[in-house]
Amino acid sequence: MSEKSKKSETEKVKAHLDILDLQEKEVKEIPVLKERAFFLDYLVIEEKGIFGWIIPILITVGLFILGFVVGIYPGPNNPGVPVEAQAEYTFWVLFILFGTYLLNWFVAAIWDVIEYANKRLDVSKEKHQRIINRLFGTLGLIMSIAIALPFIIYDITGFGIPEEGWIYEATEGEDEWFRGISGVSVMFLSIWIIPWLYFGSFVWLSLGFLFYINRTLIVAPWRDNITKVIFDKQAMRMINLSIEVYIPIAIYLVIKLIFQIFFIVWFSDTVGTFILFVIFFAGVVIGPLIIIRDIKSEKKEALIKLHNFGYKFFEDITRDVLLGKDIDNKDVLKALILHVYNDDMYEDLEKKIINPKLLRKMTIAALAPIISYIAKLILSGGNLLFFLE
Repeated sequence: MSEKSKKSETEKVKAHLDILDLQEKEVKEIPVLKERAFFLDYLVIEEKGIFGWIIPILITVGLFILGFVVGIYPGPNNPGVPVEAQAEYTFWVLFILFGTYLLNWFVAAIWDVIEYANKRLDVSKEKHQRIINRLFGTLGLIMSIAIALPFIIYDITGFGIPEEGWIYEATEGEDEWFRGISGVSVMFLSIWIIPWLYFGSFVWLSLGFLFYINRTLIVAPWRDNITKVIFDKQAMRMINLSIEVYIPIAIYLVIKLIFQIFFIVWFSDTVGTFILFVIFFAGVVIGPLIIIRDIKSEKKEALIKLHNFGYKFFEDITRDVLLGKDIDNKDVLKALILHVYNDDMYEDLEKKIINPKLLRKMTIAALAPIISYIAKLILSGGNLLFFLE
């Protein structure tokens, strides 16, 4: 075979490899992203070791001490407020403690997805870092506070609704322990306001993460070809990580459910819990489905290429053989190898992304809060008015 023919044959094989997305891609250096914390998550200083992790506990101890100082808990010359009021104060102080660690866990889980995406998807460092800065930076801080602000204002004023709002409780409320602008009432206002800041953070980061998946991950090409992505279960890993992001929110919702069962609930608590539940459901269902849709699209494109081009080389060689043309044995061998490889690729590409295990995980994650609210309804004895509080 002449050098010209060999060159032509080589280019033909390379063309087929390129069509089938089998050509080795240029190995690009994986950029290093600057990790960020977020707002109240800064209270957990991981690089400071054990001391950084106990800062939220020290703050919690401080809030309990202030509770004794202002007279919420009984002291030497102070009977304290009623037991139910002490229980509520204790709950919210502990809620702030758990909220800090849950937010830290939530941010870390989001970072697991970002770092895996950075490793597996071809996203420029500049674009990735710009998205990260918007999500965790000043914009994120402003948006999380803006989300929390209406609920904070409601807790203070009640928006004119009788018997709700701190101002009403402190001036006209029937609870003697809460009446008047005092250290007790100010401490209660503080532990009502702070949790809303965690709520705003969870909402903003959840929505931002869904936007990140929908606008960044699904438009970015994989660093490897689609067959390797599926064979190595890279997409499956991405889906699992995106579901695990919402585990801290599930725990947050369970804690809120406990409060709604055993304590007096204001309208703002019900609305806030419902909003977070909707976002949680969207995260564990819609987020993974977006990734699955993207993979299916790439799989479909690869299958079309196989059908339209992958088998053509084999068919051309087969036709030439049947027509009695003089065919190089090397070409016949290449055609056979390509035909066998195409069959293997078809088998890999036609495997379902949503396997029973993944579907079970998505279903359990989505139903967990619903089951919790059913439990609340049962505990309420079927009282829908209590259930909706």
